[in-house]
Amino acid sequence: NVYGGSYGTRAALVFLRRHPGRLRTVTLRGVMPPSGLFPLNNPRDAQRSLETVLARCMADGACNAAYPELPSRFEEALAGFDSHPASVQLLDPVSGDSIGYPVGRAAFAWAIRRVLMNSDLHSHLPSIVHQAAAGDVSGLEPGLEGTLGVTDGMYMGMGLSVMCTEETERLGEANIGAETGGTFIGDGPIRTMMEACAEWPLGKVPSGYHEPVRSDIPVLLLSGETDPTTPARWGAMAARTLPNGLHLVLPGVSHAPFPACAIRIMAAFVEAGSIEGLDTSCVAEIPLPEFDLP
Repeated sequence: NVYGGSYGTRAALVFLRRHPGRLRTVTLRGVMPPSGLFPLNNPRDAQRSLETVLARCMADGACNAAYPELPSRFEEALAGFDSHPASVQLLDPVSGDSIGYPVGRAAFAWAIRRVLMNSDLHSHLPSIVHQAAAGDVSGLEPGLEGTLGVTDGMYMGMGLSVMCTEETERLGEANIGAETGGTFIGDGPIRTMMEACAEWPLGKVPSGYHEPVRSDIPVLLLSGETDPTTPARWGAMAARTLPNGLHLVLPGVSHAPFPACAIRIMAAFVEAGSIEGLDTSCVAEIPLPEFDLP
């Protein structure tokens, strides 16, 4: 019984393709299939996630009254950090010391992306946007600290070895402009990665590596509706060639954390070894995050 989360889902799918006879079930949470193109698609997927959360606030009478014109306020915040970078005090995850962290457009965008990745932080997003548009960066601290924490906890060499080998050859200049234009993240991160990959030793991708994985093994695929990193459409993409698979999209859920409902379904699936008769009724009952109001 193999379980994979995020990039681990790609590893699990590749293992499924190579060793189908060794597997009873495969559980995938936040699906990144080999055919998905993470660095190219990420800005557009993050933009969709942002628009989904903001639209949910605008459709809520109390939230919309408290935080009107959210899309315009977000653009004001972006423009403000372009012209007047700010600074915020954060805890360094390595030393534990308080450090002054500069916040320009790129740092703001990355902090928002980190907030979008955590469903528990979505309730704060309208407030964060309004504060940032007024020049108050204090609301960005969870997102900025999350960015620092990920950087500190990730082996960047390993990350480059994987991403540069598996992704860069599929990137094209025309595609970059089309996929990143009009997004709050823009093309900065992908170009930074490409610059690093130009200097990094590359491995060799096996022939057919990026082809869809086909198998009759029981597979449970779980996607968060608002996930900016492994969007639900990737789960749907992977499920097309898994005839004994079940793809569930969890409303209001992002890349993490996954609700108790999802944990129960995963446990029941592994116990049964089949998607047949699996009780997924709790998915429709997952509560959406409630927005913080002043």
